[in-house]
Amino acid sequence: MLGTSIPLVMDLAKTSGFNPLQLGLIWTFRAAASCCYQSGVLIVAIRMAFDARDLLRMGALLTVIEFLILLLLVALWWL
Repeated sequence: MLGTSIPLVMDLAKTSGFNPLQLGLIWTFRAAASCCYQSGVLIVAIRMAFDARDLLRMGALLTVIEFLILLLLVALWWL
């Protein structure tokens, strides 16, 4: 629900003269009560601040870090 509605809400805010970030945060906080599995903060951040390349770069870095941590934990567990 948030992923499909937040772009519409922010476009409405821009055309109506409201601050899109404030309206987007209000929208996600209200929707969080019924959509607990979605990250409203991430959706607003993607729409307002991040580029797809930024998320891909950070995701790749965190994947490598997670792999190394899991590799270390498996090695310690099986020794």
